[in-house]
Amino acid sequence: WMHTGTKWRGMKHEFADVTTDFQTGSEIAWYTIKSVTCDRKVMEKNDFCGDTGPRTIIEIQGCTALSIHQISKYPDEKECVHHS
Repeated sequence: WMHTGTKWRGMKHEFADVTTDFQTGSEIAWYTIKSVTCDRKVMEKNDFCGDTGPRTIIEIQGCTALSIHQISKYPDEKECVHHS
């Protein structure tokens, strides 16, 4: 149930300079549990970031998350629960 590989979280918002706001190798502290996906293609679905318009997709590496897709109503979303 533990997922140690790459995960993604997205938002329908585009930062003016994502390379300044989110530098490679930097740490982001989330103060609440966040839902992430183990499947990058999920971010391209319209219910998430879609493939057009302003959006930001964060790639998360080096962290362990609890995979819950086995018990989810939407198992195709490959959802994991992540905390910092």
